[in-house]
Amino acid sequence: MKKKIVTLSTSFVATIAAVVFTLFCFEKNEKSIVVLYTTDVHTYINNVETDENGNEVSLLNYAKVAALKKDLEAEGKTVFLVDSGDNIQGSAYGGIDQGEGVRNLIGITGYDASAVGNHEFDYGMFRALEVLENSDYPYVSCNFVSSDTGELMIPAHVVLEKNGIKVGNLTAIGSIKGDGKRQ
Repeated sequence: MKKKIVTLSTSFVATIAAVVFTLFCFEKNEKSIVVLYTTDVHTYINNVETDENGNEVSLLNYAKVAALKKDLEAEGKTVFLVDSGDNIQGSAYGGIDQGEGVRNLIGITGYDASAVGNHEFDYGMFRALEVLENSDYPYVSCNFVSSDTGELMIPAHVVLEKNGIKVGNLTAIGSIKGDGKRQ
C-alpha cells in the first residue's frame, strides 16, 4: 500500500474540502479519514443560545467535539481534529488566565494540531510564544517569523500520522497591509 502525504490548510475550509476530495479521487482502495475542524472558537466553551421559546440550547462545545471524535474512532474511523486558530482569546474564560485553561481544554479534547490565529497574540508576543510552545498539540504557521532574523518562530508544518495514514498540516497567518487591505 502506498503511503500518502496530504497537505491540509486549517485556515481555509475550502482548502480542507479540496484536499480531502483530491485524496479520494486519485487513489482507489485507500483508507478513508475524517477531518474534524473548528474555527474561531474564541474561548466560547459553553456555547449556548436562547431559542424562540426562551429555552437555552447548547451549541457546539469542546465536550461535544471530544464525544464526536471518540464516537467516530469507536466506529473504526481515522480521525484528525484540527483548529484554524483564534482559540485562546475572546471571552472571560480566556481572559481569566490568558488562555491557559482553554489551551489545556483543547488538549484534553484531543486536538491534533492548530493554526495560529491573529488573536493568539492578543496577550502579547511573549504570552503567545509560551502558549504555542507549551501546548499538548502543535501550533503551526509557515509565516510566523522573527522580525529580527527572518527565521520561523514555530514549525511551518506538522505531519500527523494515525493508523498508517499521514496527513500534512500547513497554515499561514493572514496579514493586513498598511492600507488596510489583506495581503
